[in-house]
Amino acid sequence: MRLLPLALVFAELLQNALEHGAGTVRIELARRDGDVVLAIADEGAGADGAPSGTGLSIVRALVADELQGSFACTGARTEVVFPA
Repeated sequence: MRLLPLALVFAELLQNALEHGAGTVRIELARRDGDVVLAIADEGAGADGAPSGTGLSIVRALVADELQGSFACTGARTEVVFPA
């Protein structure tokens, strides 16, 4: 069951955007080429180059181990992609 890991990933990424981001927070959930894409973005500067905290380390582990997917953070946008 992937519901719990996905919920934890979503909650952590949303909390990061609300706590550390700026402006409007956008949440996208879509299918792309047989995968599910969860993206969360805000209008802040992003965390490029900043060290990852415990929360993002847990997100990376859940995405890789439980969702068998990938995690990317570009500017103020985070994207999780995993098989549908």
